[in-house]
Amino acid sequence: MRKPLIPGQAPSARPLQRGESHRGRGLPPPLAYRGAFFFVAAILTTACGPAAKPTTTAAPKPASEVRLGGPWTATLRADHPLVGRVWSPARRAFLDRPTLDDALFAARFVLLGEKHDAPDHHRLQREVLESLVRRGRKPSVVFEMLDVDEQPRVDEARTAKDPEKAAFSQGWEWPLYKPIVAFAFETGLPVFAGNYPRAKIKASFHGTPIADEEQHALGVDLPYPKESSAALEQELVDSHCGHLPMAHVGGFVTAQRLRDGQLAERLVTTATPGGAVLIAGGGHARNDRGVPWVLATQRKETKVFSIGFVEVQAGMTEPEAYAAVYHAKALPFDAVWFTPALDDDDPCAGMK
Repeated sequence: MRKPLIPGQAPSARPLQRGESHRGRGLPPPLAYRGAFFFVAAILTTACGPAAKPTTTAAPKPASEVRLGGPWTATLRADHPLVGRVWSPARRAFLDRPTLDDALFAARFVLLGEKHDAPDHHRLQREVLESLVRRGRKPSVVFEMLDVDEQPRVDEARTAKDPEKAAFSQGWEWPLYKPIVAFAFETGLPVFAGNYPRAKIKASFHGTPIADEEQHALGVDLPYPKESSAALEQELVDSHCGHLPMAHVGGFVTAQRLRDGQLAERLVTTATPGGAVLIAGGGHARNDRGVPWVLATQRKETKVFSIGFVEVQAGMTEPEAYAAVYHAKALPFDAVWFTPALDDDDPCAGMK
């Protein structure tokens, strides 16, 4: 059964094209051993002639051949040439893991944009979080899946170190997110609800307006780039399978911008000396109009790094071709991590 669409939810890919998915959217020996090694080698050289030459270490693979993230849960198009590669739109090059980790470590705010039902995306989100912690960072973790008015329940769960007390509701697939929450609790990372309250958005569609002061505080009245605004409107129409009345588009745009603004506000106000990490849908992590845009435009934050986890499409083997999935001229992330697809189900199949 197709899940109901939520006002302001991140939009889906462009209309389905032929052959595409609608969902588209060795180490040296320790130092302590080296003295013994050279002592024994000297004895062998004297008694038995020259020591054998050490085995040559294979040169590392170039970044264009490195594949990261497997083994995969999803299997559709797992042999696709982009699977496991991380693409930098700015560098127009693939990244290896050290380069990616360095970029993440240098950012104060790390945004991890998922497909909500993709298990591999959530596993990779936890891996990124683990990498930051291993390198000494202790960021806060902000979740789109929790409304800000649910924070007391999150605090109770963190105090009890019981992830189940923070279980997401409202249609989110909690088992996919629990390992991330559990890791945060285990390592003492503060966890925060990040989303604008759904109840207030729902009420706004039933005649209760959202105060201008609140919209201003969340950056909703910041001038949007014209092309970004038009693309967002079209994505909202597409995500509703063409059934969204044009009279309602403006309200959905406002809802999306309220959520981006709220998530940005939570990242800034809850950040620790180790920064903050956002777990959210790819639509919120895009840097042309999502949370990174709000951080840069309203908050003047520049140390932001966003990753979009993207399922590969049939016949699309060039990274930049995926910009069209986002109705953009270029991929709107600092890095794109390609994964296999979970399925090719068309959520609009029953509405045509």
